[in-house]
Amino acid sequence: MHCYFYGGCKKHLFQEVNSVVGVCGADLREDNENVIFVEDKDNKNEVQQVSFMHANQMLLEGLAALGNFSKRLDGIFNNNNNMETKEVKIQVPEGYEIDKENSTFEIVRFKPIKKALTYEEVVKKLFFGNDVPFIDAVGKPRIGKIEDCYLLDPNNRTSIKQCEKLLAINKLMNVAKYLNGDWKPDWGNKLQIKFYIAIYLGNIVVYRVSSTNDINVFFKSEEAAQQAIDILGEETIRLALSTDW
Repeated sequence: MHCYFYGGCKKHLFQEVNSVVGVCGADLREDNENVIFVEDKDNKNEVQQVSFMHANQMLLEGLAALGNFSKRLDGIFNNNNNMETKEVKIQVPEGYEIDKENSTFEIVRFKPIKKALTYEEVVKKLFFGNDVPFIDAVGKPRIGKIEDCYLLDPNNRTSIKQCEKLLAINKLMNVAKYLNGDWKPDWGNKLQIKFYIAIYLGNIVVYRVSSTNDINVFFKSEEAAQQAIDILGEETIRLALSTDW
């Protein structure tokens, strides 16, 4: 295809170009000017030579129109962002909390609040309004009514047998302390053998252990444990080891 000006102004260095529209750079022209060829709106078969200044003006007008469109979009999105939000406050029933795992945006479910059981609640259930066994000042089991202010008294027991068991354990601990002297079980030392009194098939026996602490009283030797049995007697030992209280 021939240049629009071929045979006319002859300012193009080449006689043929790939298109009749588009940029014609200064490096391709004898007059060293930059021009652009555009389609003639009145005659689609003709083209016009337009300076870059005119082309830049057209470009700026196009960018301005695009900018106005962008502002309109921003206005739409900003209006959406500024839409009034609404909230709903939920009154949680007393003693309940929101079940987050089973609730959705549409349905809110509640579950009872799990409270940690306290020792005060335990003794209220056991002792409030009941006859309560206790150990008196001279170490004798007694039964009596207690006032609210004494509910947390550690001397309160659930039965006379419990009082007797604790008195027997205390006696066993006293004897062990006397026989062991300064010796104490070292639970970080597996080579140290400890001895304790137990009941096996109804018989009182002495066992040895090195690393397991699962009872109350230990002795430094088998002889010391056996001596404690002789001192306290089988009845007291059985009472200290009893589970019927």
